[in-house]
Amino acid sequence: MADQTTQPQVLLVTRYPVKSMGGETLTSVEVGPTGLVGDREWAVYAADGKLASGKHSRRFRRMDPVFELVAAQRAADTVVTLPDGSEVTLGRDGADATVSRHFGQPVTVRQEGEVPHQDAATFSLVGSATLAELGRHEGDGRPLDPRHLRANLVVTTTEPYAEESWIGRVVTIGTVRLRVTEAIERCRMVGVAQVDLAERPGMLKAISDHHDLNAGIYASVLQPGTITVGDSVHVD
Repeated sequence: MADQTTQPQVLLVTRYPVKSMGGETLTSVEVGPTGLVGDREWAVYAADGKLASGKHSRRFRRMDPVFELVAAQRAADTVVTLPDGSEVTLGRDGADATVSRHFGQPVTVRQEGEVPHQDAATFSLVGSATLAELGRHEGDGRPLDPRHLRANLVVTTTEPYAEESWIGRVVTIGTVRLRVTEAIERCRMVGVAQVDLAERPGMLKAISDHHDLNAGIYASVLQPGTITVGDSVHVD
């Protein structure tokens, strides 16, 4: 699995300006020391200080209304689109009140501070063959929509889970250098309904049964730079 018959390339770049909300597809993105610039910069905080997510844990609170929202960056602003098509610009007067009405409870939307918004790492990636394999095991046979995995990059691969052979290695994409750190263990979020995505109730079980709950990889940034769709992926 370590070798590809063709050079992997970047197929899709996605940034999620607000944790757990829908994100935005980009043709090119700047990568800083802590990941895609603007990625998971904001998060929804419940009254108890936990982050809105699709699961319960020490840091997270399950709050499924977050999946009905989509966030995008417009110049210096982060804008959230609500289900009725209206928009709210984060950080402005009344923004928290608007988002709270959607959640049906008091929440605040804050930029990252002492509490990290990322999970185990700041950069994530999945191979196209892994998406195809997951779709073969659950659903109608089409590749799994990568938004269910919320990876920053989708790269072309020819074998399922080939990207896991990069763990511990340095990967260069565009002008960015990454160190791949670990496989990503998945949770119920892979199956929840989102904006323009139907529920995939059997997806988590499929990942568990066929690949020990792992799909995709985490990486840390060694050298910031720019990644563009079509860039080749070089594994050292």
